[in-house]
Amino acid sequence: MIEHKAMMDAARKGDLDAIARCAAEDPASVDAVNEQGLPVVLAAAYHGHRSAVEKLIELGAKLDFWTACAVGHLDTVTRLAPDHYAELSPDGFTPLCLAVAFGHPEVAKALIEAGADPNQRSEALGGVAPLHSAVFGRNLECLRVVLDAGAEVDAPQEGGFTALHGAAQNGHREAARLLIDRGADPKRPTERGQTATDIAAEHPELKAFLLDHGG
Repeated sequence: MIEHKAMMDAARKGDLDAIARCAAEDPASVDAVNEQGLPVVLAAAYHGHRSAVEKLIELGAKLDFWTACAVGHLDTVTRLAPDHYAELSPDGFTPLCLAVAFGHPEVAKALIEAGADPNQRSEALGGVAPLHSAVFGRNLECLRVVLDAGAEVDAPQEGGFTALHGAAQNGHREAARLLIDRGADPKRPTERGQTATDIAAEHPELKAFLLDHGG
């Protein structure tokens, strides 16, 4: 059973008025967690509600290390990273995956400087690495940060799905260009035999680009 379920629901919906009401009724609700142990601030971030994240922090929510990575709280990350940079979040994500998925390149750099491995995989979502997370979040600068740190450009996740396959699925041409410039193989198939060009079928310009680059 989730304590402060009303607060958790409000955060998932991004309902600022409901968040304020819950906090007024019980100030401790700003530090609610779900069954997995995920804080309410992180739940708001996962659902794309930046304003709800900011509201919860304004109301006094405490930031654990993984939440700080996800919401871009650089001071907290810098302070805690030396002891926690390799520890998975309660739902199985690496700190670096969280930082790059949500578009925080400076946080990603701080984690790497503290010792984070750019190739460490999460236990969630089929073993995603930071490279996959950056592509999923459509964060080009973060993608560049992890590549510069030594991320394996063709590292596969579940199903043989590489970062280039992810860029093709998203129709993200600039990510595909960067990955190919760094050595990604446009002919590499998934376990189902699909190349990035196959996956880019609904994005004609990207498909043409991949074909021009050997896909």
